[in-house]
Amino acid sequence: MSPGPTALNEDELETIDDAWSAVTAADPTLLVKFLSNDAGPLPLLRRSLRRLLFHLPDVETGLNFWEIALVSLTAEKGPEAVKVVGFTIIRNIDDLDCVGDQYLFARLHRLADPSLPHPLLSLSGDIVRLRGTEVHLTDVGRDVMAGKENFVSLNGIDDWVGGTHLDAKAGRVWFQRNGELVSLLRNRER
Repeated sequence: MSPGPTALNEDELETIDDAWSAVTAADPTLLVKFLSNDAGPLPLLRRSLRRLLFHLPDVETGLNFWEIALVSLTAEKGPEAVKVVGFTIIRNIDDLDCVGDQYLFARLHRLADPSLPHPLLSLSGDIVRLRGTEVHLTDVGRDVMAGKENFVSLNGIDDWVGGTHLDAKAGRVWFQRNGELVSLLRNRER
């Protein structure tokens, strides 16, 4: 039997407002600041929101957490995209950042976009349906996973994490390492 509804006190309501401001901010440093207060109310909210930092590109690969999992599992479980996506979900089932098959399928499309200078994946078959799609790792994909290349350095980025627009053309790309914010593209030496 689940517990009944509980009224939120003023501190908890303020924490929710602060969380919303942090998640929708144009700069992820506000989210980092919000997450640094572990002693505040609603610790599970903070713990869950911490996973948003993993949606930023990793400083080494230029891929976010889910993209790293997809590329790795393409090499391991491909070429059927449904298997790659399914195993990605299954291997991360206990993660606080629950994503679905359509989000992951969209990420496969992003990494295989033929308009990219250097796609990491290639798609074939009926690429509009997950069950009909095959996915293959490119040589560049292998190089990124081996740490020889960085996806953002090769292809740029135009993506959103909450309210933060990651835009390589504008020099607004933040990177993370193990969920910690480490740099902004324009400050990064490569």
